[in-house]
Order: sequence, then C-alpha cells, then structure tokens
Amino acid sequence: MKSMRNICAVIVLCSLEIQALPEEGSCGNERNEENCGSCVGYRFPGENSNAPDMVTPIDSPIILRTLRQDVPVYQGEQTTPVREYLDFDIDVKPIKQTSQRIQVIKGYAGTPLGWIEKRDLLCQGGGQGANAGPLKVKG
Repeated sequence: MKSMRNICAVIVLCSLEIQALPEEGSCGNERNEENCGSCVGYRFPGENSNAPDMVTPIDSPIILRTLRQDVPVYQGEQTTPVREYLDFDIDVKPIKQTSQRIQVIKGYAGTPLGWIEKRDLLCQGGGQGANAGPLKVKG
C-alpha cells in the first residue's frame, strides 16, 4: 500500500509543469505578446545602434520567417505601395534595415523582394530558418 502511494506521488509530481514567471520585456509578458519573437527590438550581430533612422546593412547569416499569412512586401523602406504578399512561414534573408522595416531576399542570392515590417518577421525563438522545424498555426 505504501509503495502504491509513492508511485502515485511520483506520477503527480512528474505531471506537474513548472513555469518561471516572465521577465519584464520577455515574450511571456502580456504587454509584449504582439511583438513576441518578432524583429521589433532585435539587434542583429554587428548592428550599429548609433544610426536608428538610417538604412543600415545587415551582414548576418540569420534566416527570418514570416509570422503570418499575407505579409505585405513593400517597394521601399518608407513607402506604402505593396509589391507582393508572402505566405505564412516563408524563409527570407535580411540584407538591410531601418527602424521599422527589413529589406529581404529569398534564398542567398538574387534581387531584393522588398521591405517587410519588423513585426511581421520572426527573428528569435524559432531557430535558424530551415534548421528549425516549420512554424505551427496557433489555433
């Protein structure tokens, strides 16, 4: 009987999920949930933080992913005409950025697709492009 209680106690303890409280500014914080994992506030390796309002190059092998369906790709870093729309979970490579948008290409060569809002791209928490599994639709 005593061993049965011990087994039950172990099962109960193993089934508990331990969660840490989210830090201020982390993805678990409700105020940041909208930009959680996105490129908003993300610092690329070698980024020059002294030029926040300028177009700056991104020299990083990181692969970004679209965070939703029908992500607009704009013609310019500040213009509103949309060149095309990308599907959910598409890999793109960043080449330049402003404070609000990132210029991207598909693959590792070719002409730029255009500019995407930072909030529409996954920069962290999802691994490195094709090395991570596909993103899952939240439902």
